[in-house]
Amino acid sequence: MKKGDFIILFVLIFVVFASFFILTYNGKDIKNVKVVIKVDGEIYKEIKLTDNYNNFIEINSKFGYNKISIEKNGIKMVDANCNDKLCVAHKEISKPHQSLICLPNRVIVYIEGSSELHYVSY
Repeated sequence: MKKGDFIILFVLIFVVFASFFILTYNGKDIKNVKVVIKVDGEIYKEIKLTDNYNNFIEINSKFGYNKISIEKNGIKMVDANCNDKLCVAHKEISKPHQSLICLPNRVIVYIEGSSELHYVSY
């Protein structure tokens, strides 16, 4: 390998690692974060998250029952009366644009917020 080949290889490795760190950025500069809960496509509740927010939301609708744990570290569906309970088995969400969905009960929980980091995915 020639000297130019090593330079190209080094630049490519740098680009790969830089891309990895940019795409896995954990969003510490997140502002205006709120949790939106929808039942059957209609907004059920919007909650602005603060550092000291810690609560359970219980939803009783004609489609079923869901219990959601909302804390400053994340949001988790802790109970539901649907048959498959996939929403309960789903991991906790904590960043904007993540969501929890219970299809049988028609419940969608997602996080809205803005971040200082803006990127476009193709």
